[in-house]
This record gives sequence, C-alpha cells and structure tokens, in this order.
Amino acid sequence: MALTTNERRALQGILDSDYMDGDTSPSVIGKRVWTWSANPFKSKRTFSGVVSSLVKKGYVIADDRYVNEPCIAITAAGYAAYQPHETRDVTR
Repeated sequence: MALTTNERRALQGILDSDYMDGDTSPSVIGKRVWTWSANPFKSKRTFSGVVSSLVKKGYVIADDRYVNEPCIAITAAGYAAYQPHETRDVTR
C-alpha cells in the first residue's frame, strides 16, 4: 500500500524525533518515542489524523502502555512501506 505524502512526513517525523536522531536502520522497528516528539506538523490535529491512518494500515503502533506519555513506534510493515519512497498525492 502506497504512503500518502502526509503519512511519509509523519513516519519521517518519528525517525527525526529526538529519540531516533534520524536513524533509518531496521533497528527503529518497534522503538517507541513520545508522540509529542515526533510531530512534524504545525497542527496536533493533523498529526493525530495521519497517525490514525497509519495505525489502521498497520504501519505504526500508538499507545501509552509502557510509560505515562503516549508513544508511537514504526512497525515492520511501516518500515517496509517507507523504504521505497513511493508516495501518492491524495489532495487532488
């Protein structure tokens, strides 16, 4: 399943968070970061909507089971989808 531009941007936000430091190796799979640290959008609402879409596709997990703050992590499927740099524009 191809990623939208915003989905790619959200995944990149996770990779660019302070706790990933731009790491793009497979070691990022399942590594949780605080959701607030991964938001590349000006709007929390936009980020929330995009994350919801990524969760439905199985590309990220979002929870607060392990710490008191909401966390997000890229799944193996999300990592695989991110790699081909294939996007589609859904704004048309």
